[in-house]
Amino acid sequence: MKLFVVLALALAVVFVGIYFVAGKQTGSISKGNNDEYNVQQLKLNENSVMKGDPYVFLGSDFTFGSKSDGQSFVDYLKAVDGIKCKKYGGEGYKLNGKDENTLVYCFKKAVEKNTNPKVVFCEVPVCNAKGKQSNGELTSSYYIGDYDTTTLYGAMEYICASADLNWGCKVVFITCPSNNKKKYAEVVKAANDVAEKWNSKVINFYDDEEISLDKKEKKLYMVDDSSPTKAGYNKVYAPKVEEFMHRYFYFE
Repeated sequence: MKLFVVLALALAVVFVGIYFVAGKQTGSISKGNNDEYNVQQLKLNENSVMKGDPYVFLGSDFTFGSKSDGQSFVDYLKAVDGIKCKKYGGEGYKLNGKDENTLVYCFKKAVEKNTNPKVVFCEVPVCNAKGKQSNGELTSSYYIGDYDTTTLYGAMEYICASADLNWGCKVVFITCPSNNKKKYAEVVKAANDVAEKWNSKVINFYDDEEISLDKKEKKLYMVDDSSPTKAGYNKVYAPKVEEFMHRYFYFE
């Protein structure tokens, strides 16, 4: 009997440990993901200048809220500003490549559906800095058939060219918070180079000096270095995207 109790207690400790480790990794036990931060708690601004305007959001973990129960800055903009939007992509998607789990492939599907957005926002995924990179290089061409979409530069240029050709709109790249100071820096540089060529913009969350979180804030707003909580999106990242949209697309 005594041995049974000891074994039961040992198993309980193991299961509790697994629960907390898994919860920390997925964000399920993060205070910033509590129900009080659900978008349903946000109030619609009936006077928002963005209300009813169509947007396309192309993205990976940051756009799809991989560690915040699938809630991201996009959901904030829908709830607060009443925008009409479509999200394309998914968790773990890279920008470039040949398979279906890439943003360039998903964007082709968005074009087929003729979503006709005001602007396309394209995440620059942190996962593009993992494993072997195929960055390629910036071309001097503006012809859509010249881009190798298996490379990072080629995929970005293709998306810019296609958005312009099909809808006459710009692509705004969104870089993500990350502590990867080497490989992801190369990915961010590619986004800046492509945006400059195509006369567009980059919303920079990679090394935004205006975002400085103390220990308490970081615990509430972030699950890890690249994954915000619901509170992080609502209080930090979504308002910055909203401010950017106001500044460049409505009040210039």
